[in-house]
Amino acid sequence: MANIRKIKNKKLNRLQLGIFISVVAIILVAAFFFFKPQTSKINPQDSRAVARKESQDKFIEADKAVTDGDYAKGQAILDDALKNKIANAERSYVYVQKSTLASNSSKTEDSITFAKKAEELDPTRLSATVLAQVAERSGDKVLALKYYELVVARTTEREQRLSPDDFIYFQSKVKELGGI
Repeated sequence: MANIRKIKNKKLNRLQLGIFISVVAIILVAAFFFFKPQTSKINPQDSRAVARKESQDKFIEADKAVTDGDYAKGQAILDDALKNKIANAERSYVYVQKSTLASNSSKTEDSITFAKKAEELDPTRLSATVLAQVAERSGDKVLALKYYELVVARTTEREQRLSPDDFIYFQSKVKELGGI
């Protein structure tokens, strides 16, 4: 009789262990689906980052075309990127890229035109920097001085702390070109 109880207890223990493992597995599966990260809409900060990344990818493609000797194709790639941009800030960033591409191709007049358009759309430290540098390379010291002064004025305290060498450089350009 004692042997039969031991066998029944063993079977009961195995059954209880099996049920316990099944319950734990069900709880784990349920927890996985409950706590699984939900896909959500892209927040505005992320969408700007995505847009900027897309623009950078287009610039790389355009730069490759120019490196291969096709300036017009490079600019056309960036023109195509402009079609998808609605916000002035995004359009300005593409114009900064167009200006950079033109400058790297020794197309000074194009570069100045694109930099001015970027500045017109969204006057930022970046657009002023590009315009100042292009103007200086073209020999237009008056325009260069104007925009280097704007670069200094638009540099935030945080940017000054993060990039003190850049800020000092822009200040020195203002002095070099006869500014305050």
